[in-house]
Amino acid sequence: MSEFSESYHLFSKDQKEGVGLLNRAGIGGFVYPEENNWVTLLPEGEIFHENNKLISNNTGTLLHYIFAEDHGWLLSIFENNTMTFHYECNWDTDVENNYKEIDKNKLIELINRNREEHKRITVFEISKLLNINSMEEIFELSPAYQVAELVGLKHYEWLSHDNMVRDIDDLKESDPNFVKGLIIVSK
Repeated sequence: MSEFSESYHLFSKDQKEGVGLLNRAGIGGFVYPEENNWVTLLPEGEIFHENNKLISNNTGTLLHYIFAEDHGWLLSIFENNTMTFHYECNWDTDVENNYKEIDKNKLIELINRNREEHKRITVFEISKLLNINSMEEIFELSPAYQVAELVGLKHYEWLSHDNMVRDIDDLKESDPNFVKGLIIVSK
């Protein structure tokens, strides 16, 4: 089974801000507690498409993360409702890197917010993860996971709203820590 993950991450120390964003957008979803200054949201909506209701009601820094193991990955950053960074890597046929509204400095800033001065990442270091040219590099570097970890995300693997709806009861039994502190917002 291949991984299909999609999540949003609000830069915040307060889980209630994630709940507030879903409420302002008028949509339901799941909100994880803050970890590393990120509140993970799994909003209702069509998978693998920007959630315009969520984005248009955003008043902070919001990161959109998609990983489709057999196809590619995507990372977008929004300040309020404006996209400031967008990157896609697709490998359905050939490996393609697509940039739109790219500002690598925005990504570097987010990565370095949670890092000590001597562990800061440079544009050069991140560039090798955003300039993948072969399937060998994808398997060797796992750029989607590396970038998520560099940013400080904790909840991004095997995660989406649809998966959570389908699996939440099993997760509560098998791995209670996975859903510990999770808030469910209904609409």
